[in-house]
Amino acid sequence: AVTELQGLYIELKNYVDTYFENLDIQTEINNKLDEMAEDGTLADIIAAYIQLRGILAYNSVDEMKSATNLSDGSFTETYGYYSYGDGGNAKYKVRTITNEDVIDDATIIALNDPDLVAELIVEKDTLNVKQFGATGDGETDDTLNIQKCINSLKDGYNLLFPKGVYLVSKNTELNYVNNDEPCLLLEDKTNITITGNKAILKTVTHAQGILEIKGCENVIVENLNIEGCHELPPIFSNGTGEKGGYAISSTVYGYYKNNSYNTVGTEGIISTFEGGYICNVGIGLLIYGGSKNITVRNCDISYFNYCGISVGFHPESVSDEYSKDENITITGNTISHIYDAGISNEYSTNLIVDNNVIHDIGHPSATRTMENCNPGY
Repeated sequence: AVTELQGLYIELKNYVDTYFENLDIQTEINNKLDEMAEDGTLADIIAAYIQLRGILAYNSVDEMKSATNLSDGSFTETYGYYSYGDGGNAKYKVRTITNEDVIDDATIIALNDPDLVAELIVEKDTLNVKQFGATGDGETDDTLNIQKCINSLKDGYNLLFPKGVYLVSKNTELNYVNNDEPCLLLEDKTNITITGNKAILKTVTHAQGILEIKGCENVIVENLNIEGCHELPPIFSNGTGEKGGYAISSTVYGYYKNNSYNTVGTEGIISTFEGGYICNVGIGLLIYGGSKNITVRNCDISYFNYCGISVGFHPESVSDEYSKDENITITGNTISHIYDAGISNEYSTNLIVDNNVIHDIGHPSATRTMENCNPGY
């Protein structure tokens, strides 16, 4: 028995002594990884590592959408919306899609895996219009993407315009009853700050207003340039302009905004101009609908055929539909190249207008002797 035990000991010792010499470590590792991949253990470990320690990065939203290496609970980052460095960079959390999710390619983005979405991580309560697909290149119509960003604002959020020229146009998707939609609408929002960084919101259509603030409270608009169509219709043959001289002027001008009234063929006057209807009016920034505690400061507003900023709109003042706007402050702005008035107060209480620079008001071709046509500059 002792001899047998000694033999077994020697056999075991020889096995141990030669084990590591004969061991193929890489083969053992591969076998173990294959085993873990089959039972799902490996995927769980990788997902946990990504979630806790890593952020997957992509050059664009489209690149992220087509990625196959994202999993529930992971985080991802894009270096641009359309391409690297275009200003639309953002961070997202990847999660399982729910029945309540609305895919908008901004706050909720569908991914290659149909069970997953990327949800925008809002940093410092700030939404950047370029994260919603606005380009600011002065050529692409950014209207709908900016409006999508505005609609996503929550109480206390900031709306950021990186520097650039944002081309906008009449937003018919707002579906106004009177067909007098502006380009952009901020409605029923509270505690919002819109920061422009001297970015330009621009329309090339005559008699088209750009931004309306309706029924809002505690809103600040600052450092934003708002620019309308640069040209005005020529003086009519009778020496008058859009504001007066024809019967149509007294019933349309100041009553119909944003090309809602078709004046084609009316009284033989030139009735269309630069894509809009003559005698309709455009307002750079309109505050109305019972808005309260609104501040507009350090903005540059120019080239509109009615006024740069209007608090209330004339038809509103004779209607019971809206309450008066209250506590409106307009300060430190530059307003120029406006046909009728730099600032108009139609329907408000406690309006403060302070330290604004207003110049070049009227029709540039008019003279002081022309009746029913604002004198030129």
